[in-house]
Amino acid sequence: MQINLPKETELQSLAAGYASVEMYVHRLVIQDRERLAIEQGIEAMKQGRVRHFDDFDHEFRLRHNVDD
Repeated sequence: MQINLPKETELQSLAAGYASVEMYVHRLVIQDRERLAIEQGIEAMKQGRVRHFDDFDHEFRLRHNVDD
C-alpha cells in the first residue's frame, strides 16, 4: 500500500533520528498503540475492573511455573 506523505514528514523522520520515513511511521504507530493501551487501562481502573497485584502475581507464577 502506498501512502503519500508531505515532504516535511521526511524531514521530521530524519530530525528524529530515523533512517527512513517507514521506520518513523512504524514507531509512531507503536507509540499510538501504547497510548491506547494506557488509556484503556486507566478507563478499566476508573470502572473498578482491577485486582490486587498479589492475586495477579500468584496466578502468573502458577501459569508459568515460576517459583517464589
